[in-house]
Amino acid sequence: MRLFLNTSPEMTANTPNHNEIVTRLAGRLAELLRLESTDSIKPESELRKDLGVDSLGLVDLVTLVEEDFSVRFASNTDLSEIVTVNDVANLVESRIQAAQQA
Repeated sequence: MRLFLNTSPEMTANTPNHNEIVTRLAGRLAELLRLESTDSIKPESELRKDLGVDSLGLVDLVTLVEEDFSVRFASNTDLSEIVTVNDVANLVESRIQAAQQA
C-alpha cells in the first residue's frame, strides 16, 4: 500500500510543531491501542515491534492522522517505510511545510 499526505488550507492556519505532532500521535495511538496512558509511546517507539500495531491498526492510525491533522493519504508513500512514531510525525510535518510553501 502506497500513500501520500495532502494537507488542507486550514491546516496551515494553526501549524503544530514537531513535538505537538508527536504528542497528538501518542494520544491517538494510546486510544487506538486502548492504553491507559501515553507513557510507553516515545518518538522512537516502533509501531509494529514496540507497540504491537498490526496492518489493520496501521490503517486505523492513518484514518486518525487524517482526522487530526486535516491531511489526506493517497498512493505515494509506502506504509512499510513507516517504522516509528517519529516517522509518522516527520511525514505529517513535511506535508504541512510543503503546503505552507505552496
